[in-house]
Amino acid sequence: MTSARSVRWGMFFIAMGVFWLLVENNVIAPRVFLYALSLWPLLLVAIGIEMIFKRTKLKALSYLSPALLGLALTAVAVEAYHYERGDNPMYNSSFSRNLDTGVETLRASVELGDYDLLVRARSGEKVRAKMVGAHSMPKIVFTQDETGAELIVTDDNGWFSWGGRGWPLMMTSNGFNSNREPEYRLDVPENTALDLKLTGSDSYAELDLTHALLGELLADLDEVELKLKIGADVPVVNVTLSGTDNQLILLFPNGGGVRIDGDGITSDLTGYLSGKGLIKDGDAFITPGFDTLTPQVILRVDDDLPRLRLGTYTIKSTDKL
Repeated sequence: MTSARSVRWGMFFIAMGVFWLLVENNVIAPRVFLYALSLWPLLLVAIGIEMIFKRTKLKALSYLSPALLGLALTAVAVEAYHYERGDNPMYNSSFSRNLDTGVETLRASVELGDYDLLVRARSGEKVRAKMVGAHSMPKIVFTQDETGAELIVTDDNGWFSWGGRGWPLMMTSNGFNSNREPEYRLDVPENTALDLKLTGSDSYAELDLTHALLGELLADLDEVELKLKIGADVPVVNVTLSGTDNQLILLFPNGGGVRIDGDGITSDLTGYLSGKGLIKDGDAFITPGFDTLTPQVILRVDDDLPRLRLGTYTIKSTDKL
């Protein structure tokens, strides 16, 4: 009679060989193979069950070990099926969408992770976003209806992580060359307003929003360098920055003004703001004649901000950050 141990190890080696061949022949993607490897603790469970029951009157229970491996292989097969269909939003090796022209507001929430976020202005487009240097694929959820749309981007360190860092993609599958940087894009019509929320740490974000109708930016960050360029199409823009050890470069059009307040305005920043010509207004610093200027950027800094740089630019149709 074939032992449970023989069945278990036979199933294991056959499965690993089959999965590897499928990856090498571009039948399934490398992430599915990594998903199979992430289930390795089940092998320990199977061995433990076998060791407990193989020399007892309940020896038949030792065959639960190959049954567990069979269930794991079934789960991997289901995951592979959904991956190839694109059903699982966790797998976003690329993302490209165009918002409908009737969408009034885009609510976007982006968690910075093992990548830098670049948002560039383009003629005829408001926002073109790109993630560079991603170690693991982000999870992207996008929905829209007749009047609004929501985009949620989170750093995916789910099944495919070791010590909190995502697995790098090292192979080519289904025509996707993982050795190049994956790109994620969202094109937004000119009449769509944007509310943006940024979270995360230890990253770089460069946001050129000169052609975006930015109403509000909430940034809850730690150790992030944020470069923000604001356009002139919205009269009042609210920006809130919280977190520690961040660096902010803020650019706004000539003829605009800024109001800055919050607990993050340290004595060092006070000297810098005075040197830039801002005047004290209660607990805030403002551009002279702020109430008559357009656009008005209202910046609140809630936590420590070691570095702040302010600048203006002249609006041009081909403006780029």
